[in-house]
Amino acid sequence: MAMLLALLAAGPAAVAQTTYIRDTNDTTAGFGTALGTWDTTAANWTTDATGVAAPIAWVNDASTPNSAILDFVGNTGGPGALTLATDLNLGGLEVRGLGNSTSGFAGPVLAINESRTITFAAGAVVTIEDRDVFFSDLNIRALASTATTTTLNLNGFTKKGAGTLRLTAQAQTTAGATAVVNLTGTVNVDAGQLALITVGANPDTTRTIHVGSAVFNLAPGTVLSVMNPFNYTAAGSIPATGMAAFGEIAGSGTVRGERNGPSNTLTLTATGITPGTDGTIGTLTIADSTGTNTSNQPADGATGFSFASLATGGLKFDLAAPGSSDRLAFSGLSTVNLAGLAFSHFDFNQLAGFGAGTYTLVSGLPSMVEGSLGETTG
Repeated sequence: MAMLLALLAAGPAAVAQTTYIRDTNDTTAGFGTALGTWDTTAANWTTDATGVAAPIAWVNDASTPNSAILDFVGNTGGPGALTLATDLNLGGLEVRGLGNSTSGFAGPVLAINESRTITFAAGAVVTIEDRDVFFSDLNIRALASTATTTTLNLNGFTKKGAGTLRLTAQAQTTAGATAVVNLTGTVNVDAGQLALITVGANPDTTRTIHVGSAVFNLAPGTVLSVMNPFNYTAAGSIPATGMAAFGEIAGSGTVRGERNGPSNTLTLTATGITPGTDGTIGTLTIADSTGTNTSNQPADGATGFSFASLATGGLKFDLAAPGSSDRLAFSGLSTVNLAGLAFSHFDFNQLAGFGAGTYTLVSGLPSMVEGSLGETTG
């Protein structure tokens, strides 16, 4: 019997040389203004835990990466954007003190205006506080506003904290502007929400998110959200239909489509799906969002799912005693496309108690189901 793929990739954490803290407390040293530049070669990562000036240049050491804290304790205004001026090696990143920030504050932005790479050390943790008034608590953004390509490269990390981390590809203003986010490796979402967003409606600008080679592990109660297709070129507006293509998704959280626009449809797909974790029964939910999306707009578009991208053996289930198994649950979807799904896509792992009986592997199928099990497309 085929073994389920182990999706735990955390290695030993590197020891950070220094934990750097930068805050926006405008009564002490710090940003001084709402905007700043995260420059790893200059001495402008310059405050300690109390906001006291500490002009020590960032040591951007790949072998023992530094950790960083964005601390907004005592902030009396929005922090605007930090611009990443060079590639960055991080042992960890923490965003805290958000509860002391101005009401309605939209959350800090780490902006990449030229192609940059953020390299997380093995075992790196990104911890994001949560505040209800935010639609995001940290936005790491590839921003293209000229006729060039801005690329943000990220490797795997562990997301902790109840807040929302947005990874955004945003292209705007000028025809030919292209924003790309490449995310590879294993991303463990242990708490809160990770949102993948493409945005920008100006003519002939392009935004793309590549996660086809990434692995997402979702702990119970966590959310992996998607707003808009992972790839599109605007012709004045976000297209009415689009696709968000994942690599592998595992765990017991929720994957949620947050497409905005009442006539828009977003279809999710993946090459591998593993409800629960290896040897542990769990339910992975794929849902249509209700209420507002992670840009604080109505999430009134429709979400569908397609099995068309599934790899052989890519749909993995643990089977315990009859009636006890992993489950893929759909919730509120407009349609599920079964075309191309065959028995060769299933991979079963027998646990203690396995035997003859009934196992419910998929639930919540909508009334609109396209194709059928075993059907192939040419």
